[in-house]
Amino acid sequence: MNRKIKYKVWDIYGKVFVDYYSISDNFVHVAIGDQYYLTNNLDADEEHKKYLTEKNIEIRDEYILCQFINSNDREGKEVYENDVLQAPSGELFVVKWHDEELRWAMMLKDTWYNMNMEILKVVGNILETPSLIK
Repeated sequence: MNRKIKYKVWDIYGKVFVDYYSISDNFVHVAIGDQYYLTNNLDADEEHKKYLTEKNIEIRDEYILCQFINSNDREGKEVYENDVLQAPSGELFVVKWHDEELRWAMMLKDTWYNMNMEILKVVGNILETPSLIK
């Protein structure tokens, strides 16, 4: 299986998804307009953080990474972590990583469910529209 590794990056304070231009050295390189920032959501070591600070490269912790789950919904839209999926019944589920089973699954309240992407549709993301899931 040829797996794509990519992300959507959520700006916590701006409350929007922002572009990133690379992920390397345990950092996500984020571009906002003409400004570039690094976010260390990927656990960079202290020595590397110190080096970047000395070079006046700003490190922010205000971004959330939403990983592509290597699947598309019934309409062909890419599915990412924290997306809200709607079943034909109208029920809404959130895409999350299931640590115990080491796989992507969907959650409703405190219950995990398997995903059948042939019948599910992405209707939003809990970061953009938290009101979808109450």
